[in-house]
Amino acid sequence: MADSARIVATYTAAADHFDALPFWHHFGRLTVERLHLPAGARVVDLCCGTGASALPAAEHTGPTGHVLGVDLTPALVAQAKSSAAARGLTWAEFQVADVAALALAPGSVDAVVSVFGLFFLDDMAGALRRAWTWLAPGGQLAVTVWGKVVLAPGEAYFWDAVRREDPSLEHISPAGKLAEPGALEAVFAAAGVAEPTATTERWRMPLASPEAFWPVIMGTSNRGVFEALSPEAQSRVRERVIERLRAERVDGLDMEALVATVGKPRSVRSQSGSIAERATMTGPQDDSIATLVARADEGDGAAKDALFAALYADLHRLAQSHIRRSGGPLTLGATTLLHEAYLNFADRDATAFPDRNRFLGYASRAMRGLVINYIRNRQVQKRGGALTFIALDEHSAAAPDRAEELEGLSAALDDLAVVQPDLAELVDLKFFCGFTFAEIAAMRAVSERTIQRDWAKARLLLHRAIESE
Repeated sequence: MADSARIVATYTAAADHFDALPFWHHFGRLTVERLHLPAGARVVDLCCGTGASALPAAEHTGPTGHVLGVDLTPALVAQAKSSAAARGLTWAEFQVADVAALALAPGSVDAVVSVFGLFFLDDMAGALRRAWTWLAPGGQLAVTVWGKVVLAPGEAYFWDAVRREDPSLEHISPAGKLAEPGALEAVFAAAGVAEPTATTERWRMPLASPEAFWPVIMGTSNRGVFEALSPEAQSRVRERVIERLRAERVDGLDMEALVATVGKPRSVRSQSGSIAERATMTGPQDDSIATLVARADEGDGAAKDALFAALYADLHRLAQSHIRRSGGPLTLGATTLLHEAYLNFADRDATAFPDRNRFLGYASRAMRGLVINYIRNRQVQKRGGALTFIALDEHSAAAPDRAEELEGLSAALDDLAVVQPDLAELVDLKFFCGFTFAEIAAMRAVSERTIQRDWAKARLLLHRAIESE
């Protein structure tokens, strides 16, 4: 993220006025309402601030859904958490993290939202490209940015007064690069995302008095410029702005935002990258876990992707449920979570559900993604997350200070799965899920010695792959 330290410092200073500004909430709610989120939806909000869009999203999804809000500024995230708790929205989760480094499982969410945040990123197209992969088929992406008119005329008056104090200062806002016609659509195109539906939304924020404008300066990025002035200059700037607003009888601020939304087709990309309808051409699709497992067993790539997304989402919900029940930080065995997930899915699909061993084989890859994400989040927060995973023995423990190494291992495992899927699954079961050699041998109906030989072979292949990078 461009000059992240400066951004955090600016919005930390502005945090005491930020959430009280109504335009964040107006456009945040407007953006979410465009998506018509159903109950149970899984939503990610990038650059969430104090939750102006994440909290309305949580109201729509209800307790069967999940909302993850991510922002770089701890002071804003703390307010978002407090607001969620005050409203009883326990399924809304907020994390301090760099959006540019955020990694989620493919197909694991139903909507990705970003309101007044995309323009802070160095690689805007890259961020949208990654967000697109996170969406399940039928998922939606919504991005809102500032248009040409922003907080007018008050903000322009402020900058006129600032330049009288220091003519060298220029009003260069990162939001400006997306305000030009077609600029936001061009970012979508560069990301390889389908063309969005974009509209311009105008709104007027009433001002009860000229003095009521000043919290707008103190609660936005303008504050950093203002506080860089000397105390005497600050006093003159404030006085000039308020007097000009009074003289011109300004009773409101005009602003416009560009809102772009696009839906992901209810299909998945084949290995060649083209959009292809998979196994649903003759009738309605049955997305039960049992059916997805059966189709995956037959080599259906679309079913494997959908199965991974469903298993990851359910494991994540189960982990969050454990955290809520514990009322605080929690240490949980990966095997415990997998067994509970199996029982939950089996209850839903009754006798049609596949046997436990096949389920665990598929679920182990989703477990790997969940463990890495929780470890990464613990590192970003630098004070421990709500959940720590433990494995069953020291040789398979995923230590919380090794996220980068684990991500490298995960990438190597994905490559190994192409040529030796059984070996990749073995590593997932042993290393990330904590199963013993004896338990894996029983799952596969082979000897424990066979599993140990395969384990040694997998470790050798992975070591070579990682060393060659």
